[in-house]
Amino acid sequence: MLMPAVPHVGDPADITIPETETDYCRCVAVNISLNTNFGSYDSCIKTHCFHESSTEVGYYCPEVGGVRSSHVESPGDVMDLKEYGIATDKRVVVIPLGD
Repeated sequence: MLMPAVPHVGDPADITIPETETDYCRCVAVNISLNTNFGSYDSCIKTHCFHESSTEVGYYCPEVGGVRSSHVESPGDVMDLKEYGIATDKRVVVIPLGD
């Protein structure tokens, strides 16, 4: 996912690549606070991703990513983040360069 460092309302969210006339995403709100069943978040953005027959609503927060999604056509059907963590699997690959 590609986003501007400081997104503004109307900026492309670039979640749908490549964009077309019927498939595209835009930031519709920035710097919002959001409470979910998992936690509270600040400085989040809200996006609308338009597809041929539906509009997906997404909320993205710093250091976490996507925390909530739903569809405009069925606002009661909300999916919230359930858990997240930090990747801890650190593997080192040694490539011998010769003698």
